[in-house]
Amino acid sequence: MVSTNAIPAGAATAGGQNHHKARLEFVAGGLSGVTNVIVGFPLHKIIFRQQLWNISFRNAADQVIRKEFLSLYRGVLPPLLQRICNLSLLFGCYAKFSTELTLLAPRWNAEVCSALAAFMAGSCEASLMPLERVQTLLQDQRYQATYRNTFHAFGQLYRQHGLTEWYRGLTPILYRNGFSSVLYFLLKAHMERRATGMPGPVRDFTNGALLGALLSTFNYPFNVAKTHMQKTVGGPYTSFVTCLRLEYISRGRSVRQIYRGALPNCFRSMLSWGVVTASYEFFSHYLA
Repeated sequence: MVSTNAIPAGAATAGGQNHHKARLEFVAGGLSGVTNVIVGFPLHKIIFRQQLWNISFRNAADQVIRKEFLSLYRGVLPPLLQRICNLSLLFGCYAKFSTELTLLAPRWNAEVCSALAAFMAGSCEASLMPLERVQTLLQDQRYQATYRNTFHAFGQLYRQHGLTEWYRGLTPILYRNGFSSVLYFLLKAHMERRATGMPGPVRDFTNGALLGALLSTFNYPFNVAKTHMQKTVGGPYTSFVTCLRLEYISRGRSVRQIYRGALPNCFRSMLSWGVVTASYEFFSHYLA
C-alpha cells in the first residue's frame, strides 16, 4: 500500500534545491560582510566616538584620523568577525527559515512568511553580540590601556565579571535586529519588483543605500542606548528604557540631541547597505 503522506518526487527535489540554495546564502552573506567592513570601518569609528562623547563630527574625525591614524583599524577584528557572521546568519537563516515556513505552511501569505523569517533571522544575529560588546570597549579611549586586543578583552571580562558581562546591552540589539530585518527584506522585495530599467549592480546598490538610510534612522536610538549600556564594565545593569530615558534627560530632553551624529551615520549606513546588498547579490549569483 502506498502511503498518502508520501512526498511527491518533484516536491522533494524542489525542497532539496531550496536547502542547497539556503546553504549558499550563508557563504554569500559572509563574503558581503568582508567587503562591507573594509570600506566602512573608519567612518563607523568616527560616528561611535560622536555617540560616546556627544561631540561634533569634525572633532570626532580629528581624533580618529589625525591623532590616532596609526591605530585607525584598532578594534577591527570584532566588527569583521561580527559582520561576516551576522550577514552570513542574516541571509542564510532568512533563506532557510523562508524555505521551511513555505513547506510547513504553504497556505500562509507570502509576506507573513517573509516577515516571520526575517524576524527570526535578525534574532539569530543577536547571538553574536559579545563581539559588538568588545568592539565598544576597544574603541573607547578610556580602555586602551586595559584591553590589549579582542581576545584579551574577552578573557578579562569573563574572569573579572562572568559570562553575563559579554551580554550587557542585549535588549536593544534584539529589538534593533529583529525589526530592522523585517523592514529590510520586505521593502527590498518590493523595490526589486518596481526597479526596472536599471542595470543589476546599480539597482542593488541603490536599493541597499535607500534601505540603509531608513534603517539607520530607525535604529539610531537603539544604538545610542546600546553604546551607553556597553561603555560600563561591571556594576549594576541598566535597562534599555531607563538608559534611553537618562540619555534623553542628559541631552536636555532634546530628540535632536539623541539623534546627534545621525546624519553621518545615515551616509555610512547608505554606503554600508549599498555595498552589502550589491556584493551579496553578486556573490549569490556567482555561487548559484
